[in-house]
Amino acid sequence: MTRRAKAKKAKIGACSQGSEPPVLYDDIIFTILSGLPAMCLHGIMRYVCNTWRQLIRSPNFIESHLQRSRPGLFVQQTHFPYRARFIEFKENGDLEITNYNTNFQWCVSCSSDGMLVFRRTSKDVGKSKDVLYVANPIMKDAVVVPLCLAPHKLSYHYGIASLPNNEGYKLVCGDFQDQSQGLTYWYVLSLGIDDSWRKIASVFLRSPGSNRQSIAIGQFIYWVESCFVSSTLCEVVVVDTANESVSKFSFPEGLWVHGFMKVGNYLGCVKLLGIGFYVYVSKDVHLEKWEFYHKIVPPSPRKEAYWPVLKFIACVDQELIFLFIKKGDGEIQYFAYNMRTQRITSFEGHINFWKDLVRVHTNSLVSPGGAYKL
Repeated sequence: MTRRAKAKKAKIGACSQGSEPPVLYDDIIFTILSGLPAMCLHGIMRYVCNTWRQLIRSPNFIESHLQRSRPGLFVQQTHFPYRARFIEFKENGDLEITNYNTNFQWCVSCSSDGMLVFRRTSKDVGKSKDVLYVANPIMKDAVVVPLCLAPHKLSYHYGIASLPNNEGYKLVCGDFQDQSQGLTYWYVLSLGIDDSWRKIASVFLRSPGSNRQSIAIGQFIYWVESCFVSSTLCEVVVVDTANESVSKFSFPEGLWVHGFMKVGNYLGCVKLLGIGFYVYVSKDVHLEKWEFYHKIVPPSPRKEAYWPVLKFIACVDQELIFLFIKKGDGEIQYFAYNMRTQRITSFEGHINFWKDLVRVHTNSLVSPGGAYKL
């Protein structure tokens, strides 16, 4: 047997026998494995050998894999059995769709850094108690969390954010009041540490209605309007989950905002200026400065049916996800606009506006640490 063959056999033996492989070999394997999809790692690769299994379970690997993973769209049916699928954009512009082999019993509420929050309500078939589930459909792990028992209970909105230095996750509940009250109350819960909601602040909003969504960026959760709105009424609530503080900021007057989303690691928005749409981002957590990011180029006259846009709802890498009203029959459909190539992709046959919920999500190996199995 040649020296090269013996060396190759020794490396394979090191993995199969569970002994420590050379440092260089370990670094290479770490880099290769951390670039694979979470479904592949949890479904196949962890069974190759004990060395790989331990590596895939390690906190450093899980964090590195999450940082390298590409986000996509978590799409779930709004009715029982709540089946879900993951839509990912490939480099060539094609869509890759993967079905989750998980029996969901609830509707998705929000997502952040590989974790999903589901809400079960009393209107679900055969259910009588409202409850939250924080889950990872890849790992099939879930934690049951009680709903926030705020005294007002007019309009709840939930968000989740990861804490710095891998210190876990926190859930936030915004209890929105009616127009006459104007007050919103904010509560926080530390996942895996306690199951009690703590009130941290109350904020007055000029427009405290229920049309709001949460966007998590690091330790911050931004509560923004989920429909297009005049900047005169546009207020953004920022919750710092690490310091458990709440702030409110307003937009300059005279603009129409057609959607908020996470763009890279910043909060972004699409503004209507004249007859064109422009993407802006704020690199300041206090939202004092907004920088121009991209001008959306309208489609050619042959594709004018893609316009007018109803609203922009998300950003996945360079793909802006938007809704538009189809001319003629008024049907609402999902499309994606690529800011780099100006290509427009249709989700026809993949997402139904009336039957599906859509959230930006990243498949990960993060576990909520619960004993409940999906």
